[in-house]
Formats: sequence, structure tokens, C-alpha cells
Amino acid sequence: MPIVRKERTNWRDPYLDELHNNYNYDIPCENVEFLMVEYDLARPVAIVDYRYNGNNNPASEPVRIMCDSRDEPIPYIIVNYYIDDSINVIASIDVHCVNDVAMIKIGDRNNISENDFVELLYSIREERVPGRAAEGRRIAASLSRILSITQPSWKGQVISSRHRDWGWNVPVADLDFIVVNNGIPKAIIEYKECKSAITPYKFKECTTGKNMMVLCNELAEPIPAMIVYYDENGYNSFKIFGLNDDQFDYSSLKSDAYSRNEYFEFLKNL
Repeated sequence: MPIVRKERTNWRDPYLDELHNNYNYDIPCENVEFLMVEYDLARPVAIVDYRYNGNNNPASEPVRIMCDSRDEPIPYIIVNYYIDDSINVIASIDVHCVNDVAMIKIGDRNNISENDFVELLYSIREERVPGRAAEGRRIAASLSRILSITQPSWKGQVISSRHRDWGWNVPVADLDFIVVNNGIPKAIIEYKECKSAITPYKFKECTTGKNMMVLCNELAEPIPAMIVYYDENGYNSFKIFGLNDDQFDYSSLKSDAYSRNEYFEFLKNL
């Protein structure tokens, strides 16, 4: 089995959360702890709200809209995973289906094992790639239960690291920010530090970028997909690049950086 690359950085600069909250934007609600797109062949198969040791916050309505308001709805599930710190394993997992297609394709599942969940992730890809379910059973049977992260430094770190152990053919991508206005998703943003080596073109061609564009383009009312480079020393400048330029005219974007206030005003007017 090909080895999945190890995680290289913290998922997202936490100060960006604070900035968005100060300007009345978040990702897209305070209860979305670690939002991931499960995909195969560069197309989403489910959106998962992974929750470390569980919480009872309600599901995100904007995320549900993103999953349902499309020609081919995709499952939206909340996954609560519980860690047994005494032996450093995932002790159990609860799966809660938020939308109808999730209930049809997956169904609520309580107190299942990590192995059962790995099989589930492969099985939801079977429709797209025959043979995935059988592969998932093989992977789950050979999986070591011991976690490599013993003291997570940020929410999502355990599942982000552990997901890589589940194999090459259950790829996943995080969603950095969903801009929301009156409960309606208005854009998806991928944030990068200004010093990032990932250019807009490279990101557009990678699987994360392709998934972002599918999520945005195939909504009943398509929304912008953008990559934004920010100055991590003060967070006072933001440079915006549109990705799905086959859907939107981004020619009005400034060629130079936006100030902080200009940037959030831009978001508010989407």
C-alpha cells in the first residue's frame, strides 16, 4: 500500500478564526470543529464534521445546504470519536447522519470500532470505484490500533494524523473557511501564508483545489472558490485569487493586496 505523506504543518493558523469571528465570519459556525471532504478521483463523496471526544452542538445548516443543494447530493455526517488515553487508541466512534442522502447511504451508527469506521469510509467510495469496499476490509483488518499522536496540540490533530494510517485510497481534504451570509454559503476560501510555495495554479490543479471547485461549481447556485494569501506578521494584507474562473469573472479583483478592512468588506459583499 502506498504510504500517505505525513502532516507537515498545523492545519490552519488559529488567529484567522479569531479574525473571522471579529468580523462576524466563521467556518461557518462555531460548532464546526474540523470539517473535511472525503473524496475519490478528485470528487467529493461526503463532508464530515469530525469532533474530538464528541460534543452535542447542532449540525451546520450552511454545510447541509452545500451538500443538498446540488444535482447529486452528497452525505453530510458528524463523526464523534473518543480517545482512550490510558492505552492511546480510538475507543469508539459515533456517526450521525445530518441529511437524507447520508441516512440512505450510511445510516446512523453508534459505538462502532475504528476498524468498522475505516470499512465505512471505503464502502462509500464503492459506487465510484468498484473494489474499494473489499480493499477497506483488508486495510481495517491489518490496522494497528495505537495512535501516533499522544498529546494533540490542536483540535483535529488526532484525526488528521490518524486518517493517513487508513490508506492511500481514502483521501481527504480540509475546508479552511466557508463564508456565510444569513445562513447561506457564499464562498469557500483556502488560506495560505504569503511565503507559501503553492501558487494559485498549482493549487487549482491539486486534488484539494479540484474538490473545492466541484463543491462550489455544482451547487444549485455556484459560489466563488478562492485562495487567499495572508501576511502572517500582523495579518494586515490579503491577496485574493479566484479559482473557478469558468464560473465567475474575477477581473475586478485588485492585483495588489487588500488591507484587512478592505478584505473583510469584500467578503461581506459577496
